[in-house]
Amino acid sequence: MQGIKFGKHGLLFITVLLSFLKLMSYYIFIWIGYYLALYILLKDIFPQFTSFYLIPKLLVMFIGNY
Repeated sequence: MQGIKFGKHGLLFITVLLSFLKLMSYYIFIWIGYYLALYILLKDIFPQFTSFYLIPKLLVMFIGNY
């Protein structure tokens, strides 16, 4: 048995996918840090910034539409 052969495009896809997942693994820690910092800062100022509602608002802010 030789194993799985991907070809050029399959190898390129796997390489890009692994690079993307590596980047996202770092990005999630940055996102959690911003989430905790904004939650600590805004929980007393704005009562609507609860733990559950801050996640979508923070996601929209990171995308750039907020």
